[in-house]
Amino acid sequence: MRKRCQCDKNHYCDIWTDYQISLNSLKEAEELSHQNWLELQHLHDRVCQLEAFIHAKGLSLPEEPK
Repeated sequence: MRKRCQCDKNHYCDIWTDYQISLNSLKEAEELSHQNWLELQHLHDRVCQLEAFIHAKGLSLPEEPK
């Protein structure tokens, strides 16, 4: 893939520009999904701690919705 347009060497190729935009969007999406995964892991750990605390107090958890 070429950065410069074959027809006019003074301009960047539109395909190259689209590629760069897509590449940057993909990098941002990867970073966001990683942060979301870390947050989900934290929340899951928190739920497990709360469930353990409830069971330790001898209480029962409500049934899960069907």
